[in-house]
Amino acid sequence: ALKSVIREYGISWIINRALYATKLKAMASLPFVEKIFEKKVDVKKTNIFSVDSKRLAEFLNKLSYEDKKNLINEADKAIVGKILGFSSIDLDYGNPINWHLNPLTGYVMDNKIKWFKISDFDRDRGDIKLIWEISRFSHLVTFARAYCLTMDKKYYQAFSNQIDDWVQNNEYSFGVHYKCGQECSIRMVNVLLASTLFEDVGLLTDKDKYNLKIITRDSYKKVLSNFFYAHKCIRNNHTLSELMGMIVGAWCCEDWDVLK
Repeated sequence: ALKSVIREYGISWIINRALYATKLKAMASLPFVEKIFEKKVDVKKTNIFSVDSKRLAEFLNKLSYEDKKNLINEADKAIVGKILGFSSIDLDYGNPINWHLNPLTGYVMDNKIKWFKISDFDRDRGDIKLIWEISRFSHLVTFARAYCLTMDKKYYQAFSNQIDDWVQNNEYSFGVHYKCGQECSIRMVNVLLASTLFEDVGLLTDKDKYNLKIITRDSYKKVLSNFFYAHKCIRNNHTLSELMGMIVGAWCCEDWDVLK
């Protein structure tokens, strides 16, 4: 088996995996070790994207009646914690949303456990991706599109309430939502995209901006502090997603050394 792994991935991959496993064990055994690996992050701006809300509204209004109906229906369900997960399955996280719930098994994760102490696989918990799905924040972009189509402020209010609730219930670096750099990257990009629309129409408040800064800071810190794993230990879409997260995070922090 070892020979097969060496042939497939090479000696350097095995060494890097061993180093990463050692890092996780060290952090689990000696809490102060985590600080050694943490990167300093200072978010200077979150308005890095741009959108023309009027042009977007014109585009959305040209959609078919059925497409408009589906968009509004999807947004209305997301207000009460029901989203279309993985673009194929209805998932109900409750109202108010339980950000640590597996909606298929009913299992609720403890959000006070450090991310590196959470196993990848757990029979009782079920697939961790089911807990991650709502915190990818894809539905926040749906809120922005629904607002642009209807000008109904309930979609902005849902956006504002949910990011505030998420920040209150997801302290860095505890819980499943800080376990994966790819999830943090997707979350950061989606919340920034949605906020761009709400800022363009003048709805974004100081509290919203504070929450955006927290989500951006903690997402970027996770990716930046643990990119070794994505870069050296896995060779799939995670590497590309986390590179995206590093670029967006560095842009928000004006971290030009990372971007070079």
